[in-house]
Amino acid sequence: MSLKRQIIFKVMVYYCVICLPAWGQSANTVDQQKDLIIKVFNVGYGDAILLIPPRSSPILVDTGSEDHVHVIVDWLKENDVDHIGSLIITHPHDDHFGGALRLLDAVSFKKFYYNGDDQQADQGFDQLMAKIMESGIPVRVLKKDDRLSFKPDDFSITTLHPQTLDHSANENSMVLLLRYKEISVLLTADIQPRQQLALLKIYPALAETDAVQIPHHGGRLDDSFARLMNNKIIFMSTGPNEYQKPYKEEIEKVSGRIFRTDLQGMITLTTNGYDIKVSTENE
Repeated sequence: MSLKRQIIFKVMVYYCVICLPAWGQSANTVDQQKDLIIKVFNVGYGDAILLIPPRSSPILVDTGSEDHVHVIVDWLKENDVDHIGSLIITHPHDDHFGGALRLLDAVSFKKFYYNGDDQQADQGFDQLMAKIMESGIPVRVLKKDDRLSFKPDDFSITTLHPQTLDHSANENSMVLLLRYKEISVLLTADIQPRQQLALLKIYPALAETDAVQIPHHGGRLDDSFARLMNNKIIFMSTGPNEYQKPYKEEIEKVSGRIFRTDLQGMITLTTNGYDIKVSTENE
């Protein structure tokens, strides 16, 4: 992004306290929608992020735990969403996949993606995989540099990590780069400092990313990765937990306002491909 482009971007990004119109699955709504909408659900200590591309079916990245999945189910019902185009599970920890079984009963899914890690899964992941297989939902493993394209062609999801499954379940988390026209958003799941630093070395262009998720619900940050987030849109999905996250000393490494689900409820990013607006449930 050029210096001139950065200045324009910073001027146009603003923080608003608005209620976005309900988004349903009618043909008219899909045809009229021109923006990419990203909803970061407030599911406590976990991740559940709904991507609503223009003129395409929604994509759900993680589901949070079973204890919090009602937040997603209720929102889908309230907004007349009865099917999800793709379900992506970044890694097999309960706070990222635990709500999927109930979601499968509530809405239909066309495709399922995950990182292929079946060996380090929390209890319940095998039941989820069995139900997906029984339902006939196509399953695909995503690895580094795999790219998913959607209509319109200017929206895509690229997997930046992992290439192999050589580390812990958290370290093997899928990292996803969302791109819509000139705007990019980085979803980091639960990657650790080692993977954060490796990403910056492999993909130096990440310095141009417009919005970044703080990894692992406010966990450890590589110093270089923390600087990557400075003066960007920064968001985090977190809630009460036994680990006392987010870690104060880590969050203080980041310069700029951080949007947090535990403080502000659901976070919504809306972009037309050239600028981003942020709204939150509690502000």
